Amino acid sequence: MNRNAPRPLSIGHELGHVQLVHPDVLHRPGGFGGYSYWMAFTPYPFGDDRAENPVVRASRDGYHWERPEGVTDPLLPAPPDPDVHHADTELAFDGGRLHLLFMTTRKSTGESWFSVMDSEDGRHWSAPRIFQTGWQEVSPTLVTGPEGWRLWAVERPREDPSTLRVVHRSGPDLFHLGPAEPCTVALPGYEPWHLDVVAVDRGYEALLAAFPQGGDNSRTRLFLLSSADGRSFQPIPPIPLLAPSRWGWDNRMIYRSTFLKDASGHYRIWYSAASWRWRFGLGYLEGGRGMLAPVDRAETLRPPFWSDLAPGLSRLVREAFRQHLPERWLHAVRRLSRRIKARS
Repeated sequence: MNRNAPRPLSIGHELGHVQLVHPDVLHRPGGFGGYSYWMAFTPYPFGDDRAENPVVRASRDGYHWERPEGVTDPLLPAPPDPDVHHADTELAFDGGRLHLLFMTTRKSTGESWFSVMDSEDGRHWSAPRIFQTGWQEVSPTLVTGPEGWRLWAVERPREDPSTLRVVHRSGPDLFHLGPAEPCTVALPGYEPWHLDVVAVDRGYEALLAAFPQGGDNSRTRLFLLSSADGRSFQPIPPIPLLAPSRWGWDNRMIYRSTFLKDASGHYRIWYSAASWRWRFGLGYLEGGRGMLAPVDRAETLRPPFWSDLAPGLSRLVREAFRQHLPERWLHAVRRLSRRIKARS
């Protein structure tokens, strides 16, 4: 039985907080830049998208993370236009270089574009270059290999903006990818939102954060998927690998997550999550697919549970009313609220 992490990781405390999302972890057994593990993420304190700018950390064991000497926080600042923000980091290694991908979006129009930064040592990074533009496309995840580069993402199709789907592109490099091809994800009743895909011995596996159809994307659960060809994905098992806890720091949503899997089937999972207080963080689990659990070696911080209790319960009650009250009652409550404000 899988267990949620009781406390968020202490990664990123140098930023003044540990509210992080969109993690991606890359393992180089031979080392790169003096480290075996590299992580990218974006800060997201209380949902502030102006802070959602790429940050990197490194580790020699995957448990103790540090900022490599010379690395700036963040790697690039927020866009000057407040209508535009960054998000959704991803790491890949090819040709002796570390590649960091991220998404940028314009909130008012839904325009989005993917960019890449490169480094030969993990400390000095190139300026970002745009390699893909689109509309409401999020969460790029990349696998490189002898057969070329394969990029997956989640998009909201223009022809049917009420749905979301996973798409796949392939090519010799990021700047010569073919057209997007819809993937099949056998997860009835759920909408995909953010994912991470890795190559395994028999094809590909993915961690997909998905939310119930008809709901909203702040109620995601985490599913483990398998694919032989990278285009058709099946859940293993057909229930969430990880769901929000009842009372913990991750009791609202399990968000974009990343993982490593070794030849014995042992998983190491770093997952982002949020509480009803809208406080974010990263959790860490490892073990077999059905026996994931926290480990003492991972450095964690005790979340400020009591200070979050009242505002968290308030948000929970409001969400319950929003989801379960008839729409006409909600309209009546809103009208009454507007009248009270107008008289005051």
